[in-house]
Amino acid sequence: MASLREAVTVYQDELRAGIAWIAFWREGRSWSSDYLYLEMDDTLTPEDRSRLQEIQHTDPAAVVLNGYYCGYWGEDMNLAELTAGVRRHYENGYNNIADFIETHDDALSPEQIEEARKAAHAAGLPFSEKPYRDGDFDPYVFDGSMSAEDYELMHRMMNEERSERLSEVFSILIDNRSRFEAGELSSAWLSMPATAEQLHAAMQSVGITADNPQDFFINGYSYPLDKPLALPYDMVCAAGIDELNFLAARLEALAPADLDELNAAAQRKPGFENIGQIIDYTYNTDFFVHIPEVQTVRDLGDYYLNKSGMVDMPEEWKKGIDLVAFGRNAAEQERGSFTPYGYIVESGDQWERHYEGRDVPEEYRIMSYPQPPARPDPEKADFDAISTGQAATLTAEPPQPRPVVPIVLTSEKPAEKIKEITDRLEQGIAELFDSERYKDYLRVMSKFHNYSFRNTLLIAMQAPDASLVAGYNTWKNTHGRHVKGGEKGIKIFAPSPYKVKREVEKLDPQTRKPIIGKDGKPVTEEQEITVPAYKVVSVFDVSQPEGRELPDIAVDELTGDVDRYNDFFAALEKTSPVPIGFENIEGKSHGYYHLEEKRIAIQEGMSELQTLKTAIHEIAHAKLHDIDLNAPKEDLADRPDRRTREVQAESVAYTVCQHYGLDTSDYSFGYVAGWSSGRELAELKASLETIRTAAAEIIDSIDGHFAELQQAREQAAQQEQPQPSFEQWSEPVTPDNTPDNPGEPSDDVAAYLPEQGEPPQEATPDLAAEPTVTIIWSESAELREGETMPLSRANALFASLDEAELASPGYDKTKFAIDCVFDGEADHYEGRQDFGDGDGSLIDHIEKYHAHYENNADWENHLLHTEGKEAVEADKEQRAMLLHEFIPYLKLHCALSDMEQAAAAAMQSGESMTQPETAYHTAVQAYVAECRGKINSGDYELPPAPRLADFDPELQAYKEHVREEIAQEAAAAGMTVEEYAANGYEPYPAAPEEQPQEPETPVFDKLPPEQQQKLSGEVKATLQMLIDADIQTAGEVTAETLEAIATQGYAYRDGNLVKQDTPTELQKKAAEIAKKYESLPMQDRIGIIAQAFGCTSGKIETSPCSGKWRGTSDISIRFDNGASLGIGNDLTPKAKTAKVQNELVNATLRRYNPEIVAATKDVALAALRAREVKDNEIAAQHGLKPYTLLNVELHDGADSKSGHMGWYFVTLAVDGKIHSHLETGLAFDIAGGKVSETPSKRSYYTAGALKEAEVDYVFNNVGFSSTSDLYSLPISNEVRERAEKTLAEREKEQPAAEAPAPEQTQPQTQDTFSIYQLKRGDETRDFRFEPYDRLQAAGLAVDPANYDLIYTAPLAPDMSLDDIFTRFNIDHPADFKGHSLSVSDVVVLHQAGQDTAHYVDRFGYQQVPEFLQEQQELTPDARMTGEQIRTPRGSFHVTDMTREQMEAAGYGFHHQSEDGKYFIMGNGTRAFAVSATQPESPIKHIEDTVEQNDNCFDGIINNTPPTPTVDELEAKVQAGEQISLLDLADAIKADKERGGGTPEKKPSIRAQLKADKERAAQKKTAAKTKSQDLERS
Repeated sequence: MASLREAVTVYQDELRAGIAWIAFWREGRSWSSDYLYLEMDDTLTPEDRSRLQEIQHTDPAAVVLNGYYCGYWGEDMNLAELTAGVRRHYENGYNNIADFIETHDDALSPEQIEEARKAAHAAGLPFSEKPYRDGDFDPYVFDGSMSAEDYELMHRMMNEERSERLSEVFSILIDNRSRFEAGELSSAWLSMPATAEQLHAAMQSVGITADNPQDFFINGYSYPLDKPLALPYDMVCAAGIDELNFLAARLEALAPADLDELNAAAQRKPGFENIGQIIDYTYNTDFFVHIPEVQTVRDLGDYYLNKSGMVDMPEEWKKGIDLVAFGRNAAEQERGSFTPYGYIVESGDQWERHYEGRDVPEEYRIMSYPQPPARPDPEKADFDAISTGQAATLTAEPPQPRPVVPIVLTSEKPAEKIKEITDRLEQGIAELFDSERYKDYLRVMSKFHNYSFRNTLLIAMQAPDASLVAGYNTWKNTHGRHVKGGEKGIKIFAPSPYKVKREVEKLDPQTRKPIIGKDGKPVTEEQEITVPAYKVVSVFDVSQPEGRELPDIAVDELTGDVDRYNDFFAALEKTSPVPIGFENIEGKSHGYYHLEEKRIAIQEGMSELQTLKTAIHEIAHAKLHDIDLNAPKEDLADRPDRRTREVQAESVAYTVCQHYGLDTSDYSFGYVAGWSSGRELAELKASLETIRTAAAEIIDSIDGHFAELQQAREQAAQQEQPQPSFEQWSEPVTPDNTPDNPGEPSDDVAAYLPEQGEPPQEATPDLAAEPTVTIIWSESAELREGETMPLSRANALFASLDEAELASPGYDKTKFAIDCVFDGEADHYEGRQDFGDGDGSLIDHIEKYHAHYENNADWENHLLHTEGKEAVEADKEQRAMLLHEFIPYLKLHCALSDMEQAAAAAMQSGESMTQPETAYHTAVQAYVAECRGKINSGDYELPPAPRLADFDPELQAYKEHVREEIAQEAAAAGMTVEEYAANGYEPYPAAPEEQPQEPETPVFDKLPPEQQQKLSGEVKATLQMLIDADIQTAGEVTAETLEAIATQGYAYRDGNLVKQDTPTELQKKAAEIAKKYESLPMQDRIGIIAQAFGCTSGKIETSPCSGKWRGTSDISIRFDNGASLGIGNDLTPKAKTAKVQNELVNATLRRYNPEIVAATKDVALAALRAREVKDNEIAAQHGLKPYTLLNVELHDGADSKSGHMGWYFVTLAVDGKIHSHLETGLAFDIAGGKVSETPSKRSYYTAGALKEAEVDYVFNNVGFSSTSDLYSLPISNEVRERAEKTLAEREKEQPAAEAPAPEQTQPQTQDTFSIYQLKRGDETRDFRFEPYDRLQAAGLAVDPANYDLIYTAPLAPDMSLDDIFTRFNIDHPADFKGHSLSVSDVVVLHQAGQDTAHYVDRFGYQQVPEFLQEQQELTPDARMTGEQIRTPRGSFHVTDMTREQMEAAGYGFHHQSEDGKYFIMGNGTRAFAVSATQPESPIKHIEDTVEQNDNCFDGIINNTPPTPTVDELEAKVQAGEQISLLDLADAIKADKERGGGTPEKKPSIRAQLKADKERAAQKKTAAKTKSQDLERS
C-alpha cells in the first residue's frame, strides 16, 4: 500500500519542472501515479486516452496535474509541499480527470461523424473520418479514412481545379493574420495575374476589409505542375501585390525555354535580390546561356567535348580526357552555376535595368481593400453583445490575453505611417472604453471609498505609492483578498460620533428662535445630540493583501525581448536630450524625468520591451515638457496639465514602438485611458499634432543613430546572407527540391523507401552503432552517390575536402544524410555542405549553419510574415535542440571513435604488448561500445575512461594491501570494518582497569629527517587510500579523514585532494578592493566590471548546457561591445536566481575591476621588466635578438575571433617591430600576482610547434618567434598606440635599465609541472627505461645533464602525479612532442615556490632530490678512493673516474702501471691513477642475469628480491640508510605471514597521518644530534 507522498516522490522532478502531466488516483487506501505527454496540438494520443479512461473507471475523483500550468507549486518546493499541493487538488476536485479527458480529446462521437458526413455530401464535398492536422494529410495515399466514392470525388475535384488553373502563371495564398495565429484555417488562393475585383473577393473570403488591413498577408505561393516556377519563396511572400501582378503579366509572355532559364537563374549563386530584378529578367532573356541537360561537372565536360561542337580533335584523343576535370575547369573559368534546372552561365550581354527601383505601371496596380459590410442596428448590436457577454461569463473559461500582433502599415510616406498609428491608438482606446473589461474595472473601483483630503495626506505621508486602499474586512468580504501576515497598516482617522443628553433651549418651530417662558427666561428641554469625534483605524494598500485578482484596464508591465536590443537602446541614449540611467526606483513607477537634475531614470531589471517603451516615454517628457523650475509662473501658463502630459508622452512612446514593430497596446491603451479625463479623449485629440511631430523627430533620430551603430559591424559581416533554402532537421519542401511529380518520390527520397509491394519494416535501432553518413549526391569527384561511411570518417573527410576546395573559385555542393539512434529512436538528418566555403568538418558545418539562423533577424521576420509567431518559436526551439543536444551528441561519437581506433591500431600493430597493455586496449574497446549505447539512449552521464594504471597488478595489489591492513587492524581491535571506520579508524577505548602498554617507538620515528621528508611526499597517496576506504566502508569521507587531510595541508573538494594555496598580496588586495563595490546594486557592479573591459554596461545571460552537463546553465555577462565573459555554471533553476548571479558577479568583481586590473598590470610589469634583462642574456648566449617589454594588457574580447576574453598578455618589440605575446601560464601568473622576476623554466627549449630556425627572441627561457602567429593576439589600434608610445619612451632610456627596487614585493610564481626525458643517443642507453633501484645498484644517478626538458604546463590545484601519468599516456596535449610518459622520465613539480623531482618508476614515482641539485664540476679530487699505487715514476692517488671522464676534465694519458691495472693520467701539473679495466655496464649485467626469468612487464625485465623483515629495515635505519614506506608496509605484512612471532602493535594508518607533523617537529632536534654523532665518529 503506497502513500500519497510515495506516489508524488516518483514524479517530483517532473512536477517541479512542469515537463509532463501526472495522473494521481486511489485504489482503496493506496495511491498511484503515472505520467503522460500531450501531442503538439495539445490533444491526447489514443493510447493515453485509453489509459486515462481506465484510471477514471478505477477512481472517478482522480486528477491530472502539471507543475507549470496548475497552481500551488513552484520550482523550489520540497516534497512535503508538493504532496500538499496534490492533496489540495484531489480533495477540491481541481483538474479532475474527466474534465482533462474532455478538454484534450479530439475524438468525435459516431453521431457527430455521421452528421458531418451528411453535411459534406449535401455540399457536394468528399468526407474523411480522420481529424485533419496541418501537414499530416496526403491526398495521394488512401488510408481507409475515406470511402472509395469520396476518394474518387476528391481527385475529380482536384483535377477540375488543376484544369481551371492551367492559364495561371502562379498563385498566391491570401491569409488573415489574426485568424491564422488563432489557429483558424482561413485562406484563399488568388491566380496571378488578377484584377482588383478578384483580389477583393479573395480578401473578403478570409475576412479582410478596410477596417483591418493589418491582418492581410501573403502566406505562400504555388505554380502549375506543368509549368514550374522556382521563385525564392520568402521573396514572393514579402512582395507587394502590385509587383507580383506585374511580374505575372510579364511571365505570361515568356516562352517555356525562357521560364526554364529563369528557374535556373533564380537558383544560381548569387541569385536575384528582389522581385524587381526578376521582372527585369523578362527584358534580358539573352543575358544567360542555359544548358538544361547539364547537371554535374561530368555532364558539362561531356557537353563541351562531345556535343557542343566547340572542340575539334580526333575521337581517340577525346577518350583520354578526364570529363570531370574538364567540366570543373570550364565551370570555374566561366563562373557558371549548376542548379536543379540545369547549368547556367552569363552570356556576356549587358544587363538592362527597366523596372527595378521604379513604380509599377498603372495598368497593373490592383492593391486596395474592400469596404466592410454595413453595420447592424446599434440597439440590436448592443443586445447581442450583452447576451454574448453574459453567456461567456456563465459557460466559457476566463478569456485569454489577446496575442500581440504588430501593426502592418499600408502607408508608404513617414507622415502617413505615423498618422495611421495614432489613428489606431485612438480607435483602440475607444474600444477599451466600450469593453467588458473596462466595465468590470469601473464596477470594482466603485466599491473603494473616497477619502477626505486630510486622510489622503496621511496616506501619502505613510505610503507614497499607495493606490487602492481599504480596511481589513473590506478586502476580505468585498474583494476576496486577505491581508498578508506581518503587514503594517496605514493609520487614518475614521468617524466615531457619540450621543449625549443635554439641556438645550427649546426653539420655535416657525421662527427657529428660543421660546421665552413666563419667568422671562428661555424654556429648556432635554435632547439627545450627536457629538462628532474621530478614532484612528488601519487601512491597507492593494499590495498588502493577496487572493482574488482585481480587474485592470492595462497590464502592469510589458514582457518580451527585442531583437538588437543593445543597439536600439544605444540609439535611444544618443537620441535623448539628457542622460539615461538605471536605478532601483521605489514604488511602482517604471521611470521618471528629473526636472532639476535633467536626467532620465529607468527601473532596473525590467523586460527589454518595457525598458525601451519607458525610455521613449521619458524622452518625450524631456522633449515636450521640460521647464525651468526658477522661471516665473506666468512663463509656465502654457504648460499642459498633468493628464495631458502623460497622454502625450505615452502616445509618443506607443507610436515610436509601433513604427519599429513593437506592440505596446496592452500597456499603452490602458495607460492613456487612465490618464484621460473621460471617454471623449479630449487630451488625446487635442494633442495629435504634437504627438505626431514629436514621434517623427524621435524616429528620425533613432534611425540615424541606429545606422551609425550598425555600420561598423556590417563592414566585417558578409555582404549577402545565405537564404535558408535547405538544411533543416526535417527539411521543408522548397522550390529547389520539389519533386516533378507529387505522386512519386524524388530520386533523393526514393533511395530510402522500400521497394514497391514491400511493407515498410520497423527495424529495431542498434544502440551500439555509430551514426552513419550517406552521400545523396555530390559534385566532388572524391565522393560517390549512395556511398555510406561512419560519422567519424565523414567528419574528417568533409574537413579535408573543404580545405582542398578553398583555393578554387567555385564550390563542390554535397547533399548528405545522417542516420543515427538519438534518444533511443532511429532518427534521420539531411543537409547540404558546399566544399570550399570554409565551414570545415561536417559537424562544424552543421553547427555553423544553425548558429547563423538561430538569431538571424531576417530569417525570423520571414517566418513571422509567412508562418506566424508559433513557427518562429518552434524554429528557435528546434535549432536550440540541434545546437545544444544533437551537435554534442555527434562530437561525443567522434571522440569515442578516436579512442576506439587508437586501441584497435595498437592491438593490430603487431608489436609485442604486455598483458596490462593488452587488457587496457581491450577495456577501451568495451568502454566505447558501452558509451555508444548510453549516448544513443540519451544518457550522457558517461563512466570514467579506463586508465592504463588500472591494469597495473602491482598497484592494484598495493591498494588491496592497504584494504587488508585496515581489515586486520579492525579485526585486531575486535571490530568490523564498518565499526572501525565509524570510530575514526581507532579501536574502542580500553577498559579503565587495563593499563595500556607503552608501545615501542615505531620504525618511522627512527628515520632521519631527510628520509621523513621523502616519505611525506607519499602522504597524498596515503590520504587518497583512506578516502577510498571511507567511501567503500562508510559511503562517505568521515570527519576524522577530513581532519587528517587538513592536518597535512590539503583540502578535499569535489571528490579531489587539492593543496591549500596561500593567497598572494595581489589577491588580498583584490578582495579588499572588491568589498567597496559589493554593496552596490547588481547592475552597477556589472557596470564596474564592464569598465575593466572598456565598456559601459552589460547584462546577465544564461544558456542551457547539454550532454553530460545537461540540467546546468552557463552564466555570462554580455557587454555592450558584444563580447561575452563567462562567470560560472550552475544548475539551470539556480542559474537564473538572483542569489547565484549575485555571488558570481561578486567573484568576478574581485578579478575584473578598473582598480585591480591597473594594480595587476603594475605588479606584473615590474617583475617582467626584471625578467627581460635575464631573458635577453639567455638570448645572447643562443645568438638570438633581445626584446623590449612594452605593456601588460587585458584582452577585452571585442575581437571575438581570437577568444581569450579576460586574459592578460604583453606587448613587446623585437627589432622595433611591435608584437603581442600570450601564453596560458603567463596569463594566470599575471592575474594571480605570481610573475617571477627570473625565468621559471630551468632549461632553454623552443616553444610549441616552432622550428629552431624560426626562433628570434627568448621569453621566460623559451624560444619564440616574433614573425609567427603562435602565442600572439591581433593587436587593436588602441593597444598598438600605447605600445608605440611606450617603445618611444624606452628607447630614450639608458641601455641598461635599473633593476626593480629590492623592497618591491616579488610576485609568486604559478604552480607548474615539467616533463624531462632522456636525451637520444648511445650515451644514455644504459639509463633508458631502467627502474630506480637498478640505477642505484649500478651506482648511477639521475643526472639532469642526461635529460632534455620536453614540456611545461600549469599545474591545476587538483592534479596529481597519477593524473599526469594518465594524461601523457592516453590523451597527449596537442603541443606535447615527447613519447608517452615511461620509466626513466622525470616529472618536476613547481609548487608554492618549491621544486620537487619525481622519477617515473616501475610502479608509481620515486622522489629524486639529486635531480634538482646544482651540478658540480667532476674532478678527480672529489672522486678519490683513498688508495695509492706506486709505479717506477712515483706514487699516485687512485680516483674512481673513468678514462673518458678524466679526458673530459682535461687529463691526458701518461703511462700504465706495471701490472696493467691502472692508467696514470695527468694535466701537466697533477696526475692520478684510474682503473685500466673499466667494468662492463652494471645495468647490462643485471639485464643479462634477470632476463633468464622471462618475467616481463612494460618492456622491463626484473626479479623481485625477497621481502626484508622489520628488524632488517630497522638495522638499515640505524646504519644511516634510507628505506621506503612501501618497504616498511610490506615487511610488516610479511612478518605476519611468516608467523615469526607476534608482531608489535603499530599505530593505525590514521594515527600515523595525524602524528606526521608532530614527528617532523620532534625529529628536527634529533636530526642535528645524530648528525653530530656521525661527524665525531
